[in-house]
Amino acid sequence: MTQPKAANIPAIEKATGKSWPEWLAFMEHIEAQQLTHKDIARAITAQGLADGWWAQAVTVAYEQYVGRRQPGQQSTGDFAVSVSRTVEGSMDEVMERWAAIAGAMAEFNGILIAREPRRTATEKWRHWRCALADGTQTVVNTQDKPGGRGKAILTVTQEKLRGAEACETWRVYWKGFIAQV
Repeated sequence: MTQPKAANIPAIEKATGKSWPEWLAFMEHIEAQQLTHKDIARAITAQGLADGWWAQAVTVAYEQYVGRRQPGQQSTGDFAVSVSRTVEGSMDEVMERWAAIAGAMAEFNGILIAREPRRTATEKWRHWRCALADGTQTVVNTQDKPGGRGKAILTVTQEKLRGAEACETWRVYWKGFIAQV
């Protein structure tokens, strides 16, 4: 087998201190082929090999490696794509700019907005989401950039896509769109 195409193996190796062959040996040891995504990530965390986010990244890379998942595919079988940008301003200011621009839209990428956007907030995040007429969902998050001194990270994710080819179309669209925020 070859390394997964979309998984960032060098980043995984650097963050976890384990080489990809070491991860594959671990997966064989726990018989990961027979485990669910959740159970693989739990085993990684339980062994103290990686924290939650990196445990997920390793699990996804493994699933891609063995052909259980394609790049961009979620554990549900649907596909999603995200784009991010660091923007001047606090997470609240960036979310307000996003909401002003997006609020003037009746559609994204030619697909009508099917439901009014909803906004929620936590201490560390601001969220904005809306459903589109094709059954997909647009999810936007902002967070203050750690050590960013007046900068925030804006992330747009298009969820519930029906195939890998749709990921690139939406990636290009959202990269252009968030450039105006």
